Amino acid sequence: MKSLPPMAFRFRAAASMCVAIISFFTSVCAYAQLIGWEAANGIYGGNVTTLVVDGAHGRIFAGTNGGGVFRSTDGAAWTRITGGFTTYNVSALALDSSGDVIAGTDNGGVFRLPVGSDQWFAITGTLPGGRVLDLAVDRDGRIFASIQAKGLFRSTDGGANWGTAQTGIIPKSIYSVTVAPDNTLLSGMFNDGIYRSINHGDSWIKVGPAFPKKQVNDILVGSAGIIYAATDGFGIYQSLDTGATWTAVNSGLTSLRITSLHIDSEGKIVASTAGGVYRSDASGTAWNPINGTGLKNTDLNAVALLPGGALLAGSNGSGIYYSNDRGSTWTQNNNGLAAEQIRALQVTGAGHVFAATDWFSADPNSGIFKSTDRGANWSPSNGNITNAAIRAFITASGGAVYAATYGGGIFQSGDDGVSWSFLSNGLGDNLGAQVNVFARDSSSGVYAGSEGGVYKFNQGQAKWLPINGDATDSNVHALAVNKSGDIFAGTLAGINRSTNGGTNWTRVVSIPSGGIFAIAIDSKGRIYVGTFGGGIYGSTDNGDTWRQMNVGLTDTNVYAIAIDAKDQVFAGTGNSGVFASIDSGANWHPINNGLTIPSISQLVLGSDGFLVAGTRGGGIFRSTSSTLSVDDHVNAATPGMSLTGISPNPARTRARIEFLHAKPGMIRAELYAINGTRSLEITTGWREAGRDALDIDLSALPSGLYDVRILCGGSVVSGKIGVVR
Repeated sequence: MKSLPPMAFRFRAAASMCVAIISFFTSVCAYAQLIGWEAANGIYGGNVTTLVVDGAHGRIFAGTNGGGVFRSTDGAAWTRITGGFTTYNVSALALDSSGDVIAGTDNGGVFRLPVGSDQWFAITGTLPGGRVLDLAVDRDGRIFASIQAKGLFRSTDGGANWGTAQTGIIPKSIYSVTVAPDNTLLSGMFNDGIYRSINHGDSWIKVGPAFPKKQVNDILVGSAGIIYAATDGFGIYQSLDTGATWTAVNSGLTSLRITSLHIDSEGKIVASTAGGVYRSDASGTAWNPINGTGLKNTDLNAVALLPGGALLAGSNGSGIYYSNDRGSTWTQNNNGLAAEQIRALQVTGAGHVFAATDWFSADPNSGIFKSTDRGANWSPSNGNITNAAIRAFITASGGAVYAATYGGGIFQSGDDGVSWSFLSNGLGDNLGAQVNVFARDSSSGVYAGSEGGVYKFNQGQAKWLPINGDATDSNVHALAVNKSGDIFAGTLAGINRSTNGGTNWTRVVSIPSGGIFAIAIDSKGRIYVGTFGGGIYGSTDNGDTWRQMNVGLTDTNVYAIAIDAKDQVFAGTGNSGVFASIDSGANWHPINNGLTIPSISQLVLGSDGFLVAGTRGGGIFRSTSSTLSVDDHVNAATPGMSLTGISPNPARTRARIEFLHAKPGMIRAELYAINGTRSLEITTGWREAGRDALDIDLSALPSGLYDVRILCGGSVVSGKIGVVR
């Protein structure tokens, strides 16, 4: 696809066509509006935090850590539903009696999704900020939300207003809330047992003073009023007398971290644990694992029972597993579930993209992935690697790909990721093996930044050599080398520079922030640094002096910086997407059209100028336009026909195209979409030769970049126009 040209028009001609190139783009704001993103398909899975089933409407919802909420009608294919969301870390889901979904988030409030809608509506109202630990809706429509360290809150008007509902209870200890079949409330505490309310949360009394003081993750009221409490690390407790006494019922459990409880059609209890799925016996006191073949990741956050008896299990990192035979066999059902946390990205010289997700040794669909079509399709590429906790990639001379792991050293692939070999000689087994970042110098030398400092690979010795000299801190999270060979290492305390290959280091800046997480250097030696909490800092004198460069940058947590061949700078932020600067960091503008998950962890550029962005829990996105597809500005004119101006450009509803034509004749203007489809055609009457203009109505065209062609008397001239909405 054609890309958004940041500064110039390109005119092209064939045979008798004439060529002219003129400036058309004067606004970086317009540039920001036109560059677009699309999700890269194929890397599916992630951290599923909660599941809820709406059997009445045939819908299943999965909340994820970083990817928002996904919906499915069959438990096999998933669609992201995040319109209206302002945060994507979903910690709790609940259904009201009408089938509306209530979603609680981590410090982003509470949202409602009406039945039949794809748009969420904030119902945070007067609810205080914080992580929503649990949600419950009683049969009268009251919504209860437990907020970490804040307490339990209740809304009686659908979320417009909230009030406390914690009289008689320790507010900061409330961890879970459940509505019993008789519409009474049970609240699980942190180190304070269980409380009951029989008046819709107006007041609470403690049930069973003998209940062990454990964190209660979930409460279930089963048949005959038997209560089960799921604890975090101490298993399951059962009460046969409405909570007066409690007994541990852990026979058969191999993991005592219980995350959720449900009752099946036979009245047996199904539990998700950090060790898989378990089903109780008839008495609810003994447990049998139902972790049959296919359940590769048994660290589970949630389990759900579908109508008909099928099971869904939400895992911590591997997405969703499905079983329709009571747990004898399981399959990963992650189609469309783009909720992976992207730990590393790299575009090779061949244009292949390597990506790393959180890794689980038993799950082959985790770790390293490779795409040979710029992210349209992906395939696992772990080969024989023994530790896929990848934190960085780099392409070395000759095309070899290096993969840095956190704790397992470095691996190398010389066959495009088919196989990997251990390449950690010299790093040691401790801090040196905890590698965070790579860098290359102008001579193709490769450097690694680790918790143990900076290393350089010695090709002759096939060994990593420490080059930490007199550096005072060694926790390196960002690394870059300029054309002169000066090394810049970013740590949690600031930036260290070495001008003699690592023998000596100087602290060039102590930035008052939470650490340095990105360093990039442009072709003119300008240095850009991304920080946690301080935004972007820049230096034009090799690091001797620095200044903050945050004009237009609305998010000061910057985790990634990429620079293209035109020295245009792109910054990936923690919660506000990607920003671009075409004036060396003086001004920044968001470029987030189509970027539905704005929490950026990685940002890289291919040699073709296409951006690839990795997110913290939302998978991978790729730009639909290249930043390099347009020639630099040149003023030129040729006989026959020339374009003299398009304004405004980009335009919203109308634009004026001005041109010169040496021959008289009828004028025809054509606009083509990027895919080659003709979107608009205008033909005038006879025009005399000379200066001319056409006013074009663009109101029916969608946003995008269009080729413009003006034809007259056998001559043609072309350019581009952007349409924004």
